[in-house]
Amino acid sequence: MSPAMLTADDEFRRLWASEMSAPKIAAHYGEGVTPWQVHSAAKAAGLPPKGRGKKRDEVSIRRMWDAGVPVPEIARACDTSGGRVWELVRVRGWPKRAPRMKIADLELDVVLPLWFSPLKRADLAKALGVSSESVTEVKRHFKLPSRNGFHSGVDLDEKRCAWLAAKEDAQRAEEARAAAPSVPVVSGPPFWTRERDAQVFATCGRYAAIADAAAELGKPVRYVQARWHLLKVAA
Repeated sequence: MSPAMLTADDEFRRLWASEMSAPKIAAHYGEGVTPWQVHSAAKAAGLPPKGRGKKRDEVSIRRMWDAGVPVPEIARACDTSGGRVWELVRVRGWPKRAPRMKIADLELDVVLPLWFSPLKRADLAKALGVSSESVTEVKRHFKLPSRNGFHSGVDLDEKRCAWLAAKEDAQRAEEARAAAPSVPVVSGPPFWTRERDAQVFATCGRYAAIADAAAELGKPVRYVQARWHLLKVAA
């Protein structure tokens, strides 16, 4: 339903005049109608702004402000704009809040014991010094596992140690790949995959190493030597 159709709808006017918020009105009309369209339709119909200036809204905003909820979250929850929230902060002289911890400044040694704990999301965010919605960013930044199922009945120390071991293994493998010589791309039979080419190229042409690689690959030494020379020329 378009904003124009909403404007002509008598039920829409009744809903707008009620206690129902714009997101709930949008949900009432179903998929395809957004809160933005609801606001646009109300503005086009000349209806008064919804819910602004109401004391209960200001009380809710202040409570969330004092709780450290980020301004975008406050605006969404109270069906208002971030600009209005900041205006209330300035006009009412509400106390400044301590700046949130930047995720890049967090240290893994501090994050891990908290992440692998039965803390709920809100308590975890508070302990880390970040917003509740930023917990996902912390997970992504440190490549942490999901906390689903983390409760007091689970051996979280074991899970933490297993995650650390896997992380260290992955780091060592990455360092090994970085230290290994770059393997050139050479066309040939399907047998010669990138992994097998890397194995041959790593022999550096030494006969003993080529002989070992040939034995592992199940190919004659001459065949493997010929492949190494092709890779060497292309390098």
